[in-house]
Amino acid sequence: MKTLKATLGIALTLVMTLSLIACGGTDNDVSTQEPASPGTSETAPPTTTTQAPAQQTPANIEAEAPAEGSNLADHIDIICTGSVAVINPTIPAGAGADTARIQDLLHDRLLEIRGPGDYRPGLAYEWETDDFQTIRFYLRDDVYFHNGDHFTADDVVFTLETARENQTGTAFTRWRVVETINVVEPYIIDVVLHTANYEYEFEFSHFATAIFSQRAFNENPEDPMWTSVGTGPYRVVDFSSNDFIKLERNDDYWGEMPPTRSLTFWTIPEMTARRVMLSNGEAQMAFQLSPEDADAMLENPDFNLIEDTGNIIVLAFNSQGDDVMTCPYFRLAVAHALNLEEVALVANGNWAMAPPDGNMWGMVTPYRRSDLPAREYDLTLARGYLEQSVYNGGKIELSTEGAANVRAAEMIQLQLGAIGIDIDVDVLDTASLSDKIQYNPDSTRQMWVYAIGVGPSAIATAVGQWYPGSGTNRFNVNDDDLTGMIDQLSVEGDPAAAQELAYKIQKWLWDEIPGIPAYYIKAGIPVVQGVGGLHLWGDGHRYSLRGIYWDLNQTPAHLQP
Repeated sequence: MKTLKATLGIALTLVMTLSLIACGGTDNDVSTQEPASPGTSETAPPTTTTQAPAQQTPANIEAEAPAEGSNLADHIDIICTGSVAVINPTIPAGAGADTARIQDLLHDRLLEIRGPGDYRPGLAYEWETDDFQTIRFYLRDDVYFHNGDHFTADDVVFTLETARENQTGTAFTRWRVVETINVVEPYIIDVVLHTANYEYEFEFSHFATAIFSQRAFNENPEDPMWTSVGTGPYRVVDFSSNDFIKLERNDDYWGEMPPTRSLTFWTIPEMTARRVMLSNGEAQMAFQLSPEDADAMLENPDFNLIEDTGNIIVLAFNSQGDDVMTCPYFRLAVAHALNLEEVALVANGNWAMAPPDGNMWGMVTPYRRSDLPAREYDLTLARGYLEQSVYNGGKIELSTEGAANVRAAEMIQLQLGAIGIDIDVDVLDTASLSDKIQYNPDSTRQMWVYAIGVGPSAIATAVGQWYPGSGTNRFNVNDDDLTGMIDQLSVEGDPAAAQELAYKIQKWLWDEIPGIPAYYIKAGIPVVQGVGGLHLWGDGHRYSLRGIYWDLNQTPAHLQP
């Protein structure tokens, strides 16, 4: 069990959540205003800020075990959301929801997370802190990497050093909170953070803080797949970039043994082919179908459809880009030219929804305020702002990936064309887009449509998305005022003060418009009858498949292997 000191961290998280539910908004003196409307000398009338409702509770589906007497299949085929180029969180190509799910199967972290505030032992069986800045982790001494090496504290130090070498990877974003790791004994470490962090447990449970094997790197440092050698319940046995990856159960795993011997994840770009594979029994699960195919699966008795809401998809501007991208009037013109109901409908039909407001904070992130309205769809207002902007009619590049996002981008292209903005949609694969929109002050990109990573930590969400230097700060934001507020949030232990800071950060984002919430994906995950054991809790990266199984006794004969 964790010590009392470690439990204090969880208790504080719960207190913060309960404070939000009980107290609502504290930033009631802040109004939501825009720059002067075209042709007027006064600001738009302020929108009264009301008390924010309690944060929404995300779906949390616990992974059930197979029933006694089940006839379990040895293998399950799974269709990915997009493409999997490489399993490596130290480089931009290793980002994405699919790679996160696969990495969860290959690797362990110091801690494991199974829901908001629910942190459990991982490679560390116990942890404690007095000040939320120096955390002592007691490590397991019975863990081995897939290559046979014994896991020790030195591997944690090596992982930190490796993550620091590439500031564009998600691993750097998560490990950047750490100043140093002191090895007290081979299985005891003191992790010292740069500043106190009251949500530190989230950082060490994130998929990108997977612990690496030093020998795997030394043997083949030029192969980006060296990071796939982990301590987790599965190991890689075959891989073809952007095609498939096959995993086999690690029968020497120190923890709970998975019920399924092997899994193959397939990259199938064509949506129709995904449904055909499911219907023919070539796959038993898919993370994304077209809206039409998902609707059809609802009526198909051979399948169950798991419904969930994923991460927010945003239309983002390069905040350190050219004069057009940094022009506030251009951003306002774009915001008022968008009919987000249409964008969501075209993007994914019944399996998407328009944002409920203008906030990019994320539906499961603590301290979310809902009083920041979406900009009104008003073409006259949009054209007026565009006339005041520095835009001169040149072509604007809008980058994106994935079928739903491409459809959304094309609708945005059409809507912005109605006010005279010439958009060129640049369709990339997931890895290429992640590389293109990583944090880079010298980047020449302009706009993009993509998911952002928000979750059950206010600090991690703010640092990851909007802190200068963070690889996942894909907006390229670098503002002293915003950075200062995020720094304060990271060390603020008083729930009321933390909420006030989080509210101010969200208001800054609404005012400055580094991005516009475009739509939410409503995921429909089809699984053949008999497939179970998934653990979901309302965050697009947080689908754990460690317990997935396929009970053939429940599956129609024509879909059995």
